[in-house]
Amino acid sequence: YLWEAGSPACQRAGIECSDSGKVTAIRLPSLGLRGPLIPELGFLGELHSLDLSNNFITGFVPSEFRFVDKLIDFDIRGNELQGVIPVLLCITEGINSNGVGPEGTNFDLLYTCDNIACARGTYSEFGRAVVPTEEDVDGTQCMPCYDDEATYYIGRDSCTDISIGGLQFRQDDIQHGVVYTIFALFTLAFI
Repeated sequence: YLWEAGSPACQRAGIECSDSGKVTAIRLPSLGLRGPLIPELGFLGELHSLDLSNNFITGFVPSEFRFVDKLIDFDIRGNELQGVIPVLLCITEGINSNGVGPEGTNFDLLYTCDNIACARGTYSEFGRAVVPTEEDVDGTQCMPCYDDEATYYIGRDSCTDISIGGLQFRQDDIQHGVVYTIFALFTLAFI
């Protein structure tokens, strides 16, 4: 967005404020934003939604985010964030439905850092796990990702490897013909 220097925050595109002028939502997805998450965002006491998905944000998730006690929607998928989610943020109830689920839900699914963002080496279509909303429903979990970038970034929402019949193949294997060979063997076995 072409924000005018010095313009009030509440009048900027992608920013929502309460009647009292406090920032309640920041929604800036897919804008090519670059640089680190600034710790000062953690001190926006009325912030309930922060969507910075699909940008080029780097660095780490600041531990100051644990102070945003009204945050319920936190979307950082598709960036280049490294490290881990701060532990105190992982046990904060309410963020991305963390700690909220039907009775009988496995405690390990209710409170996990994956509910904030998938750990390095994993992914889901949402860039995080999704807590089950009904009994006997698994929700969405972060799955292993084997491509070369998988070990670097958290909050991945895709991988470049391919899954066929429950087997995952790396992009390099596909380029070297392994998938075609296995497909041919399956076809021969079927015939």
